[in-house]
Amino acid sequence: MDTSSLNVDVQPTYIRIIVKDKLTQIHWPEEMLCDSAQVQRSQTSGALCITATKAKVDVIKEKNRFNAEARDHKRKKEQL
Repeated sequence: MDTSSLNVDVQPTYIRIIVKDKLTQIHWPEEMLCDSAQVQRSQTSGALCITATKAKVDVIKEKNRFNAEARDHKRKKEQL
């Protein structure tokens, strides 16, 4: 299949892929940054790879930091 027959539209809440006039639309579980999204096709297998960054990365990083601190606190408490 020729790459020119692919049309990929990345939106903050969904991604729309049109291949040979057939539509596939996938809803993102979280809002994504469209500007930083990358769509690549493997030269060997032809697989389509879509990479996008979550819009609320700072909130997610803060939650991960909080969870890591809670785990560390729990481990220290169990060691005593």
